[in-house]
Amino acid sequence: MRGTASGRSHSASWRICLSLAMMAFGWLAAFRCEGAAAKVKLPRGVVITSESKTHVHAHISDLRLQEYPALTNLHALFTVYYVGAGTTDEKLEALSKLRFTNMVCVVFTDCPTVTDKGIEHLAKINTLTNLGLRQMTMTDVSCQALAERFHLDGINMPKCGRVTVEGLVRVAQSKSLSHFGFSLGKLGQAGLLRILGAAGPKLKRIDLDLDDANEALLDFPAVRQAANAKGISLFAVRKNGVSKF
Repeated sequence: MRGTASGRSHSASWRICLSLAMMAFGWLAAFRCEGAAAKVKLPRGVVITSESKTHVHAHISDLRLQEYPALTNLHALFTVYYVGAGTTDEKLEALSKLRFTNMVCVVFTDCPTVTDKGIEHLAKINTLTNLGLRQMTMTDVSCQALAERFHLDGINMPKCGRVTVEGLVRVAQSKSLSHFGFSLGKLGQAGLLRILGAAGPKLKRIDLDLDDANEALLDFPAVRQAANAKGISLFAVRKNGVSKF
């Protein structure tokens, strides 16, 4: 069964995935909103980061594997955040077995121990509509799964160095995807144009993570023309923020 969150909530969830996957999460450890779970007994490894009682956001990087069943006390769990090497495939498998009906977004930042197997576990959460996957070790195998086994509205996956242009093309071809974020990296102009040309029917926005070196190699007018031909709004993600390409 699909989640009951409104389209507006899904759109907001994509913006959360995009912005938070671009940031370090150290500050979250010191931020706890007790209002969302004041009457719920939770392990110390769960940090609530929202005040809403109907759309609960929680940082669970430090939650121990054996404590995952306690998450079922958060019936309105909407978004979960993971940061760092403590995030494992086994934890994602445990999360996938909890059968949440309201969870739409999972955000990862710098989780080097999550493999393609972990991404496969996430496919079992059929309410997911958005994923943030910053600096992950996943490969094109995960990209295939993202395109075929998920029904996502938005994916942001900057700095995933093991993913090739083939994997990004496969994600871009997803029939459900409307928002896609990734790093230019070593793709170059040719790789970027391939991805734009392969874009699926619903893809309307791409957020391209740039640095000075790879940005200098782009022919901006040609890239804009290719994006416009597919009806895609292209945005540049730089250190100082996000701007129209």
